[in-house]
Amino acid sequence: MRSFKPMEFRTGALLSAALSAVVTFLVYIPALRNGFVKWDDHLYIYENGLIRTRFNLEFLKRVFFSAQVSNWHPITMISYAVDYRLWGLNPFGYHLENVILHSFNAFLVAILTSRLYSLAKTRRDERGAAFAALVAALLFGLHPQHVESVSWASERKDVLCGFFFILTIIAYLGYAHGNINGRRGVSSYFLSLVFFILALMSKPMAITIPAVLLLLDFYPLRRFERLKPLIAEKIPFFLLAAISAYLTVWAQDRVIVTFKRYPFPMRAANAVRSYMFYLYKTILPFHLAPYYPIPSHPFGPAFIASAGLLAVISGLCVLTIKRSRIFTAAWLYYLITLSPVIGIIQAGGQAAADRYAYLPLLGPFIAVAGAAGHLACRDGRKVLTGAVLGALFISAALSVLTIRQERLWMNQVTLWTREIKEFPDSAMGYDSLGNGYADGGDYTRALESFTAAIRLDPLDARPYNNRGHIYTIQKRYENALADFNAAVRLMPASPIPRTNRGVALLESGMVGEAIEDFKTSIILNPKNGANYYYLGVAYSKLGDAKNAALYFEEADKMRATNNMN
Repeated sequence: MRSFKPMEFRTGALLSAALSAVVTFLVYIPALRNGFVKWDDHLYIYENGLIRTRFNLEFLKRVFFSAQVSNWHPITMISYAVDYRLWGLNPFGYHLENVILHSFNAFLVAILTSRLYSLAKTRRDERGAAFAALVAALLFGLHPQHVESVSWASERKDVLCGFFFILTIIAYLGYAHGNINGRRGVSSYFLSLVFFILALMSKPMAITIPAVLLLLDFYPLRRFERLKPLIAEKIPFFLLAAISAYLTVWAQDRVIVTFKRYPFPMRAANAVRSYMFYLYKTILPFHLAPYYPIPSHPFGPAFIASAGLLAVISGLCVLTIKRSRIFTAAWLYYLITLSPVIGIIQAGGQAAADRYAYLPLLGPFIAVAGAAGHLACRDGRKVLTGAVLGALFISAALSVLTIRQERLWMNQVTLWTREIKEFPDSAMGYDSLGNGYADGGDYTRALESFTAAIRLDPLDARPYNNRGHIYTIQKRYENALADFNAAVRLMPASPIPRTNRGVALLESGMVGEAIEDFKTSIILNPKNGANYYYLGVAYSKLGDAKNAALYFEEADKMRATNNMN
């Protein structure tokens, strides 16, 4: 094997990386006009008091020692806090950072692909490496399946984790190949470990990196002759991955769906179906939606076809492994990196999500790019011209689809109108669309959307709560209380419908009943300053100045610490 310097990158690869990053950024410029959507953006950004606090010890304590939006990802939260210092609550800045990070990731994908291509070849092939780097980076940067990770401000964790994930692999390749050539590469090893820690603190999906590093030892590094030392050097990575897994389960305890709701056979069937679903959407990236509901009949024709294709692809990889390891390595990478979000441990009710494919598709993209690079290095101008024209055509087609997909994330209404178009029976789609109309002051359409959501799923408390809020604004208190009563009955452990019911009771003159609701909400969530404020208002109406002052003072304390909701 030819000796490479640990971080040696040729001019052609660097030019490919720079070009792909620039093209990616230009294609995502329309996303900079998008606003926030009330689908986690309010929790992460515009209603999140944490990112507005000063950078001090208390801030770091809360970032590193508490869960935020049912996740432990302190680096992501710090990035939002930095954005707030720079942009306030202007969505342009938050989208700009996502686009910049994604463009950097495209750059890094080109560098990584060039490195892997060179390691896989037995002789120098700079033209093939440069072309493979360009193809992989453009596929990664321009594919519309990645729009959700980039155009959704709340998915900062995807692009940030991807940045450190790829850097981890690049640093590890420097270390591992240094060992092959008789160099220790200790600095590259520790750099890889640091990047891995940062990736885990951006999004826990990076826990698959230890397995990915072993896969790189299998191909293209071909270091499997001595397996024990390979596993030993990965022990720190596996330990960190285990800690991250524990922190993730701890942070997501309230959102992890029980096996009673989704039994294991249903989850396993959905996992099989999802593995093929993402590949299908990669090849034909049409009809993408923000939310793919779990099918009511998971063992239908889609499952049978998916199971068959899964078996066929796996079988072909086994049959071709002696001749070429690249497709086996790419397939295993895809299976491994997608496994944390394949649905065996289910958080939420989605069957799949485009954002989950952000890193897993990297393996198939690099494999396809490797084949393109091999074509480009063959003799014959016609072959090279055909490869270049094919890459240009695919890049142009992906760019058009991506720009169209970006427009869907412009606001809440455009996003969930697409959901309903793709899934007319989506209760969540109608509920979210209703929130969009409500935020825009279109209460008539909001009520229609919430009513449709209730009709489709009468056991979901959220549309009752949301419709009750609109009725309260319209001073239709009888209707509001009926909806809030239903929401409380369906979601007794949540303080939100109790607080809203308390407001409706307070405004309709039933002050005593309102006080009971606010006090119960404080028991369920002591950090919600709004309940203290409303209690102050309630006691003022009763003429109890002492208790009113007490609760107003408590509300002010909450406001001072940015906990006012």
